[in-house]
Amino acid sequence: MRLVQVSDAAHNSCMTTEELRASCFAERCELDILNIDGPGSVTMNETKCELSTLDGLYVRRGVKHISFRSSDPSNIAEFYLLSCPPHTSYPVSRIAVESIEPAALRSPETANHQRIQRYIHVPRRLGHC
Repeated sequence: MRLVQVSDAAHNSCMTTEELRASCFAERCELDILNIDGPGSVTMNETKCELSTLDGLYVRRGVKHISFRSSDPSNIAEFYLLSCPPHTSYPVSRIAVESIEPAALRSPETANHQRIQRYIHVPRRLGHC
């Protein structure tokens, strides 16, 4: 897990390190991105995707260049990144916070009631940027 904070004047990229032994960050993994603060954008190769607060983005394995940028210098974007090896590749998809389907798990009677927001849920159709 990684948190990326970017200012209006600068942008950050997913760079590789010697430890990854990969030509790019997403060479062997998919990437799930959650914008947890101000508005911003993610550019994958030549495709730019605008993300509002709490929007998500699924980036498929093999995307060579990924960079992040804030849209508003007074409200800096922060992106929370999760990556894992994929079993299959899906198209790059933006997940608007309005489209999230909350799921209630367990029950209040057992004092273990939970409500989760499922951004990436395979049976659900993912939209494109």
